[in-house]
Amino acid sequence: MDKAAARRLLEAISSRQLPAETAAYVADCIVASEYIEFADDPTRDAVAFVEDDSSRFIAERSEMWTNEEISQALAMLD
Repeated sequence: MDKAAARRLLEAISSRQLPAETAAYVADCIVASEYIEFADDPTRDAVAFVEDDSSRFIAERSEMWTNEEISQALAMLD
């Protein structure tokens, strides 16, 4: 998986083309796959950010990730 693919995943979340729960599931499958390799650490970190859906359990939080968190994850790919 390269940076462009990770960027598309994050942009689809940001634009709400891909529901958060679906994105977290897809990212979990990518991380768990023994057949997918990451181009570099920033790409791995960006996908791991999406995979980690624990933020949904934070009280008073209406979304899985904030726009700021998604922007920070996208910045990792620059």
